[in-house]
Amino acid sequence: MVATTTPVTTTDTIVKDMYIVDLSTSTAVWKGSFVTGAKTETGTIALKSGSGKFGNGMITSGTFVFDMASIKDKNSNATLETHLKADDFFNVEQFPEAKFELVSLVPATTKDTFTATGKLTIRDVTKDFTFPIVITVVNQSSLKAVGKITFNRADFNVKYGSSSFFKGLGDKVIADKVELTLNLITKPIEISAPPSSIQ
Repeated sequence: MVATTTPVTTTDTIVKDMYIVDLSTSTAVWKGSFVTGAKTETGTIALKSGSGKFGNGMITSGTFVFDMASIKDKNSNATLETHLKADDFFNVEQFPEAKFELVSLVPATTKDTFTATGKLTIRDVTKDFTFPIVITVVNQSSLKAVGKITFNRADFNVKYGSSSFFKGLGDKVIADKVELTLNLITKPIEISAPPSSIQ
């Protein structure tokens, strides 16, 4: 008989030390702007998957994958959406996914606030990030995590309208800084065992 690490019964069992992200309620919102501040664009990007581990009732690690082809503009600007998916922005045909890997969470001085450390991967370029995140209890088996990652798109070879790559753009310069606000709701992984065999 082969031992299993997770006890399984004939009823649904919650795996206590693991979680997945509820894709139906979690959101990711992006924000970019021109350097002059004349115009700001915002929109959403869909989470493709998210999962990780708990330890002592708190998130200890996680991997969150974004579907780059799902990039949407708040005002449903189809031209902008197409451009964001093109080669001089995120090139979603060649790089269909982006990923954030949470490595650690350290409690901060403010209640429910933690310092998150992890790795963000866009266009197959990976950079280390540290940022504050607020985690609150939704119910006995679910947590809500809200945090904002501010990254320099030039670090990920997103070149269009960037003064890091092109000179003489005047008021057409698009800021390299991009904000990605995560609003994640976790839920436990549930498994259902097959009925006990009849001897």
